[in-house]
Amino acid sequence: MKKDSALSPDMIPTFSWDRNLTCRQIQELLSKGSEFQKNSTLSWVLREATMDEIWFFCTPEQAYNKLPVIENHLGRRKELLRYILRTWHELGKF
Repeated sequence: MKKDSALSPDMIPTFSWDRNLTCRQIQELLSKGSEFQKNSTLSWVLREATMDEIWFFCTPEQAYNKLPVIENHLGRRKELLRYILRTWHELGKF
C-alpha cells in the first residue's frame, strides 16, 4: 500500500465521517476481514475517497483484480474507475 503523507494510520479520513474508522482500521478490514468485509470496504473506499486517498489503502492492481466483483457497488464512480484501471492495465502500469 502506498503511504500518502496526508494520511496516517491513526487518523480518521474525511470519507469515514459516518463510520468513524481510522486508516488503520480500514486497512485491517481490507487485509484481515471476511471476503464480504474486504469487498464492501474496498468498494466503499473506491466510491467515497479522493483519488489520492484511494491509493493509501490499495494498489491499482488490487482494485483492478476486484473490479468484476465490486463494480456494481461503485455508484457514480463506476465508469471512471473502470476506465482508469483498465487503461492503466492496458498500458502495462501493473
